[in-house]
Amino acid sequence: MPNFKTMPESEKIRHLKKHAESAARFIKQYSHVCLVTHNDSDGLTSAAIMIQAFKREGITYYHKVFPKLDAGTVSYLASSFPEDFLMVFCDIGSGQAEFLSVLPNPIVILDHHVPVGKSPAKVVVNPIDVGLEGSYMISGAGVSYLTARAMRPENADLASLAVAGMIGDRQLMVAANALILEEAKEVGVVTSRRGLKVGSGTLFEVFMRTTEPYLNVTGKPEAIRSFLSDLKLDENKNINDLTEDEMNSLADAVLEKLKPLNSPDAVEAAVGEIYYLKNRSVENAFDLAGILDSCNKDEDFAMAVALCLGDSDVLERMCENYRLTQETLVKNLALFLPTAVSLENVSYIYGRDIHSAGNISTTYIRYVNPQKSFVCLNENDGIIRISARGTRLLIKSGLDLSIAVKQAAESVGGSGGGHNIASGGLLPSGKETAEAFIKKLNELIGIQLSKSVGGSVCPISSEGTIRFIDETDAEKEEQLSQKLVAALAPDNVYDTKTTVCDGYADVQIKTEKIGSLLATADDLLMNADGAVRIKKESVKSGYSKSHQTDDK
Repeated sequence: MPNFKTMPESEKIRHLKKHAESAARFIKQYSHVCLVTHNDSDGLTSAAIMIQAFKREGITYYHKVFPKLDAGTVSYLASSFPEDFLMVFCDIGSGQAEFLSVLPNPIVILDHHVPVGKSPAKVVVNPIDVGLEGSYMISGAGVSYLTARAMRPENADLASLAVAGMIGDRQLMVAANALILEEAKEVGVVTSRRGLKVGSGTLFEVFMRTTEPYLNVTGKPEAIRSFLSDLKLDENKNINDLTEDEMNSLADAVLEKLKPLNSPDAVEAAVGEIYYLKNRSVENAFDLAGILDSCNKDEDFAMAVALCLGDSDVLERMCENYRLTQETLVKNLALFLPTAVSLENVSYIYGRDIHSAGNISTTYIRYVNPQKSFVCLNENDGIIRISARGTRLLIKSGLDLSIAVKQAAESVGGSGGGHNIASGGLLPSGKETAEAFIKKLNELIGIQLSKSVGGSVCPISSEGTIRFIDETDAEKEEQLSQKLVAALAPDNVYDTKTTVCDGYADVQIKTEKIGSLLATADDLLMNADGAVRIKKESVKSGYSKSHQTDDK
């Protein structure tokens, strides 16, 4: 058994791809498949990826979408499909081994959630099994893409759907995600530009209905107009049509609004690369992910998959549903966020028929109070649905919501699980049950955090290093990295130190706040990107790639 703890990341990815190849070979043995996927954007893009792969192999498929797997749903599957049908579970199934074990069918699981129990699957493709983190290194759509890619090379065009799944699952473009993104760009199905990570629309529309980022002007017409006027930006201009200078000005203004939060998660979610899907009906990846996440019934799910696979006839209806969902979410945020209750280790909201509880949880912990875990408890249809969120800084301090939510839910007769940074579950109805769950969760999170720095969150270090590497012999001979950091020196307004070595140059940044650090690094990389483009235009040679080497 390989030691994945000490294995380089590239080797872990290689092992994950080997698992995907095994799944691909196994799937191709079957002529009939029942595909079961989760009901969010990651699950629906996973479905589209696998359905297209099945079509290209001539495999007959049936698709079922569930928000969760339990004894009832598995019993339905067992009674609905013959035993010789292959069951393929995407973005779901790793945490439900006890239920899936009753299925007589052969099973393949393509997932990125935390495994629980001994899986009955013939093949499992899960990043956690090879030492990769499923919450940010690869999504369910990414795992599905690796499997489809292993089925036949032309499935590389499905990488655009994998990128949309990553965006919807709020993943980082690192590790396996970065590999898939690179493939998507290489085959020409994804392009990107730097700026505000939002969907398309006029500037006024974007700030009226977008909750990522959620600012003090969101949903407030006069505040939006004043904000844009101060930046000398036309509220009726489509954000896609902004010049580079205009986009940079807008991104800087948003970062300034986020600085008081001292939240790297908020900064990363708001500003960075915007991805465009060149072979999809909806080009902006943030729009496609949002459209898919606005689906909430079987008819929506069928149209969502059809949209992913190129059916433009459903586009208008899906976009209208998305617009209404966004407007409702903005109203609900204004209504529910002020009702949050804060305990020692967790903040929470409890209510009935709360729309988009998961988005409310994400918005609260990113843009209201990132210092504590947050839970939205939404009671409807006789049960309480849990949406729990953490931050990467809390994870580094010991938080693991997949364990804490599961244990707290089970203590009151419910169930739960997911990722260390985002988890969900179900509880029996009733306010007393909700309060007992929160009390237990607050206790468990306190225990987790107490194992590092005496029960409090680790102090945020505000130091980081960006390394510029000479990758070719020509770059090394020209000392391109040294020239680049020298050219960028005037922009280093914070305390910085430059170290030049053979083949690379480091810029060390030190600031008072992590938000300032990330904003400074962002500016530095943006300027470096501009310098690289100028270099490429003037001298037809390679260029020096840059990447962060010290993420503190």
